[in-house]
Amino acid sequence: RLELDLTVEPEGRAPYRAQIKQVVALSELGSLHPGDRYHGLVDLDRPDGVSIDWHARIDDRQAAAGGGDVATRLARIDALRRDGLISDDEYATARAEILDDL
Repeated sequence: RLELDLTVEPEGRAPYRAQIKQVVALSELGSLHPGDRYHGLVDLDRPDGVSIDWHARIDDRQAAAGGGDVATRLARIDALRRDGLISDDEYATARAEILDDL
């Protein structure tokens, strides 16, 4: 379990700092570097309510494009739910937000 200092950048809101503790797979540890960016879900009512999708690293091209197309974003939240990183309610909320962007 790692303690992480993050800069959280929620879409449409000001970035903020958060400190969270999260389990990271041993296979992922070697690929983590300061400044890396990942997709995840944020509970806007709790600043430390952040779930990181360790399989969804953001490269500069993705960041410039807004994080991917609808299918990619839906696949990302499907993986988060499948891996138990988000609840069914969080999944439903995130899915609705993605589909509202259509």
